[in-house]
Amino acid sequence: MKLSYQVFLGYLIPLVLYGGSAVTIFAKVNSMREFNKELERTIHVERKIGDLGIQAQILSRTTRGYLLAPSPLSLNSFRTANNNINKIFPELNELVQDQEQVQNLKNLETAISKLEQINEQLINIASQGRLQEAINLWKQDAGRQQS
Repeated sequence: MKLSYQVFLGYLIPLVLYGGSAVTIFAKVNSMREFNKELERTIHVERKIGDLGIQAQILSRTTRGYLLAPSPLSLNSFRTANNNINKIFPELNELVQDQEQVQNLKNLETAISKLEQINEQLINIASQGRLQEAINLWKQDAGRQQS
């Protein structure tokens, strides 16, 4: 009886250790999957913020271009950038989860909205044939500070 008990333990111990290592590996794999999801989300947020920055630059540059030489191309670029910005914010709102980042995103949205309004106002004034007035407004107002 003693020998069969020792043989049984000899087979059981490696099986228990194998099972324990399998559980540990499974837990680590799940942990890495969660980490990978979070990393992918973070990368996606970073890309969207980069896209937002590019679109804000296009918005400001096309406004300045329109003030220098009004053309439908500048106006179309302005509208496209404005539409792109309006598409990016809802996507970012879905991706951002941290409360501090949500607040930062709201602040950014407010600032870009103000920039959009200023540039829209400048383009509207210039489109009405009051180009010099729009340029002067851009020079003295927050148009330059926001750009």
